[in-house]
Amino acid sequence: MIHDADPTTPAAGTVGGAPEKGTARRPGGSRPARTSRAAAAHHDAADALDASLDLFRAALRDTDPADVPVPRGRGSAAERRRRRAAASAAGIQEVLEALAEIEQRTAQRERLKAAAPHERAARSQTRAAHADQRVMRRAARDLLLAGPIRPEDGGALGTALCALVSALVTAARWNAAAGHRQQAAASQAAELAWRAYQESSPVRQLTAAASTLPPAVRARHAATATTALPEHLRGAVTPAGIALLAGTLAEAEHAGHHPQSLIIRAVTSRELDTATDPAHVLTWRIRRLADLPAPTRTAPRTATGHARRTNPAPADDAHGRPRPSRT
Repeated sequence: MIHDADPTTPAAGTVGGAPEKGTARRPGGSRPARTSRAAAAHHDAADALDASLDLFRAALRDTDPADVPVPRGRGSAAERRRRRAAASAAGIQEVLEALAEIEQRTAQRERLKAAAPHERAARSQTRAAHADQRVMRRAARDLLLAGPIRPEDGGALGTALCALVSALVTAARWNAAAGHRQQAAASQAAELAWRAYQESSPVRQLTAAASTLPPAVRARHAATATTALPEHLRGAVTPAGIALLAGTLAEAEHAGHHPQSLIIRAVTSRELDTATDPAHVLTWRIRRLADLPAPTRTAPRTATGHARRTNPAPADDAHGRPRPSRT
């Protein structure tokens, strides 16, 4: 979170507090992984977008009529929260425009550019340079300087686009709750960004890879994912999202990770209530936690047809259950 006391202080966990260039943090404070400059810029943008969610949630609480009324005069805590949310909304616009500028696929670039005008009105709400907006601006600048993502860093693109959707959706809810004139445009921008994300290369590749899993294995990992979700969010996930998440858990298990432990870490690392589909958000959190490679259209397999493991785990039996390891 960014501290009001010092507007020049970079936000913890965002681009202002990033490790050296060429590294990307993983959720939960684990050791950074070496990656390309473009991938690091995309991960930093995702971190900045994720940090904005806390600001919007705090500002949303001030608009809830069921809550105890809070002072809203100039200089009040509620007014500061409103201004920080407005600054973040303007910053989201800059990240959105940067992502659109470096997107190489024409259809995706046009969708993102169509979503961009929504936050332009938010810029008029905050004239002064604000720490929250500067964090986003720095993330946008780094995206432009780093340029397009490499195919082998597709996971970073998926992470950034998914975070963008969550930030836009939450910003739209805040605009609606506060009665801002741009609420309809904000909702439209969130929808356009969601479509751009769904049609992005990383999502399409993950979807194709998930379809190659044996049905029993896919069902086992889908059950693991569903069980780990908080009960009030289980109705918010879609079959397509669960398929992506199950495929990612299978890939992580083949790489030697424990699926249940990974998904618990992903669920508890940050809130999921603002996600359009929590399964998509968890997919990218897990890929980052497990340091999985860029999505491909098939599950990783050896020449013999068995799933490749970098740190061998017990193979599944015919029913998709893990066989006990031999000692």
